[in-house]
Order: sequence, then C-alpha cells, then structure tokens
Amino acid sequence: MRAIQDLKKDESILVQPADKGKATVLMDTAEYEDKIHAMLSDERTDELLPSDPTQRYKRDLVAILSKLKIDKYQYDLLLPTAENIPRIYNTPKLHKPGNKVRPIVDYTGTIGYQTSRALADIRSPLVGGTEHHVTNFKDLAESLAEVMIEVTSLFIESKGEKYIDSLK
Repeated sequence: MRAIQDLKKDESILVQPADKGKATVLMDTAEYEDKIHAMLSDERTDELLPSDPTQRYKRDLVAILSKLKIDKYQYDLLLPTAENIPRIYNTPKLHKPGNKVRPIVDYTGTIGYQTSRALADIRSPLVGGTEHHVTNFKDLAESLAEVMIEVTSLFIESKGEKYIDSLK
C-alpha cells in the first residue's frame, strides 16, 4: 500500500483499477490522456458542442417535473440541484491485447442523476420477468447454444441472375 501511495504522488504515472478483475494498473499518464483524447476526437461517435447545454437540460427537466402529478416530497427529491457535468474516465482492459481502455461516464451528481435513479427503481421490478430476458453475455450464449437452424438452400444473386446452392 505504501508503494502505491508513493506511485500516486508521481504525476507521470496513473494508478487505477483494471476494467475486469481485482488488479491495479500502472499507466503512463501521457498515454492515458492520448487515449481519451483520441476517443473523444472521433467524429463518428462524438460531436463538439458549441456551448454547455447543462442549464437548458436543467430547465427542460424542471418543466417536465412540474407537469407530473407527484407530491411535493417526490418533486423535491427529483428536482435537480447539482449542475455538474458527467465525468468521463477510462479503465484499462487487461483481457484485451493492445492496451485498450473502456470509457466510463460517471453521471453521479449531475442534473438527471436523481431522476435516473428514481426511474431505475420504478422499472427494476419489471426487468427480467420474461422468458426472453438475458442477464449477461454468458446467459445469451447458453440460450443460443440450444437454438438449431436448418438451412436447406442458399439463394445468391449476382448481376441480376439468381443462383441456388444446395447445402447439406
């Protein structure tokens, strides 16, 4: 623990938990920042906003809450008081080659946090109550292992002509 505390004092080294497992990872701070910058610079997935929309989102949420038929206690509980913006950070994926990272968005303390928690509490009894619900990837894989698909023929279209390839 003392060694980790000493490493945390070195600003060129980042000490953080791994994405999976109970490992502690030491990462070059500059490399970590480069990975976040590269991820956020991807115009296919992210867009630079001209201004901070937090105040507008807060006004919109207050307008929606004022229209709900809820008592004052519930309204005060859901009313956004914090104006923090969500914080993003990455955790290293040790189980993947190439020093990949998983982005995590921390929504705690933001304008919609209390509302999100309340909605999650309302919907939680409804989740998982059907035969089509899967809890995780392993559950999905086990469910699909029991599925058999029979293919009798394959139609292939090329330059307007149709070909039939029988499969056995």
